[in-house]
Amino acid sequence: MEAVTVEHDVLVTRGVVYGQAMVDAHTLPRSRQLLLDRYEPAAALATGLRRPVLVMAFGGAFHRGDRLADEFGEDEHTNTPVSAYCRAFARRGWVACSIDYRLVQEDPDPGTTPVIGSPSCVPMSRISRVREMLGLPPTSAETVCETIEAATDDMVTAVRFVRAQADEWSIDP
Repeated sequence: MEAVTVEHDVLVTRGVVYGQAMVDAHTLPRSRQLLLDRYEPAAALATGLRRPVLVMAFGGAFHRGDRLADEFGEDEHTNTPVSAYCRAFARRGWVACSIDYRLVQEDPDPGTTPVIGSPSCVPMSRISRVREMLGLPPTSAETVCETIEAATDDMVTAVRFVRAQADEWSIDP
C-alpha cells in the first residue's frame, strides 16, 4: 500500500511577541521584545481537534541569523533556513514556530538558566570561525557562555508561551 501525504496551504503569522528580555547587559541594560513567526496549515480543523506543534530556533553559533532568514555558508554550500523547515512542517499538518533569540552582539543578560558548567566547555573553534567570517574580533568563552544561557532562556520562554496558546491555536503541546 502506498503512503498518502497531504500537503496543506500555509498561513504565516509574523512578529508574534512571546516575551521580553534584557540586552546591553554590561553597558546600559534595556529590554527588547522576543518575536516568533507561526506557520500553520491554512485549512480549518474540525471542532475539538488539535495539531502537533514544534518550536524551532535558527543556527548560527549564537552570532548570526534570525527567525526569517538564516542562510549562511561558503561558496555554494549554504544551510536551509529555519523558516523553510517551519513551512515544510506546516504543509504536513503541524504548527511550527520560528523564534528569534538574543545573539552575542546584543550583550544579553545571561538570565536564570545555567546550562553550561564552565566556559571551558564552550567549543570556541567553530565560534571563532564564524566571527572571522563575519569580520568580528575574537571574543571570550565567558561572553559566549552568557549568550548560550540567554538563548536557552529565550527558548524556554518561547515554549512556555506556545504551550499557553494551546486552546487559542488548537495545538497539542
